Amino acid sequence: MVEAFEKNPDIGAVGHGYYRVDLINQKLESVVPERTCRLTLNNAAGARCFMALGGFLAPSMLAVRKRILDRIPPVPQELIFCGDAFIYTLAVAIGGAVVLDRPLSYYCVHGQNLFQTTDPERLRRRSEMTDRCWRELLPWLSKLGLARDANSMLTLAWRLDSEARCLSRQGGKRWRTFQNERARRRLAYRGGSLGYKVFKALSLGLTLLVPPPRFYQLKQWYARKGLGRMREKLGSPVSADLIGIRRHPVENLPSVLTGEISVSR
Repeated sequence: MVEAFEKNPDIGAVGHGYYRVDLINQKLESVVPERTCRLTLNNAAGARCFMALGGFLAPSMLAVRKRILDRIPPVPQELIFCGDAFIYTLAVAIGGAVVLDRPLSYYCVHGQNLFQTTDPERLRRRSEMTDRCWRELLPWLSKLGLARDANSMLTLAWRLDSEARCLSRQGGKRWRTFQNERARRRLAYRGGSLGYKVFKALSLGLTLLVPPPRFYQLKQWYARKGLGRMREKLGSPVSADLIGIRRHPVENLPSVLTGEISVSR
């Protein structure tokens, strides 16, 4: 990370890939962007890329220059969760960031994890904090003079995600779930193979057949079981930002890492 700062004196932050340690399902995998890339919020394309790769700027993956931190306002005390998103979003808006395509830390998924959870009460708390974070962020982004198209892109993504969380918890009209899922996929992807288009049509059709909470339960189950890898045999979507994320199961840790980590309880 120090080397990345030295090579890019103009950027304000550096992030990187990670090893995802899943204690619940007893899995270990590396998660990295398909290439080292630069993030900015100068335009809609930059905002789209930031939305796809912002997860690589989470606390255990993030370093920010002091001169950038000095320009970031204090994290609102109400943000007992998502405070890191407040920091790294403003850091990217002020100085941009570089995300390295190397797994340099660990992210642990455990039974008490607030972000990776299916518990209704934790989901409610997470949703409240995420919405509060964006309500606090948007005025500051405007003060920084963020490009209008970038601001609109971030606002749209937040509103769609917020609506999806509300539908998953409280339910609603199935037609709203269909519209929301279609809009989110158009935001994230710009096409795909014929096999993927068939899969997309079937999954969107499912939103009209089952109540919203049930649809999102099935969606979470699909993600937990890693069924996306099976779907890839049919075809994959083309990311709208043209930067994908690589996930690979890890049997043995790289020799450059010292110590030992166990994925057993």
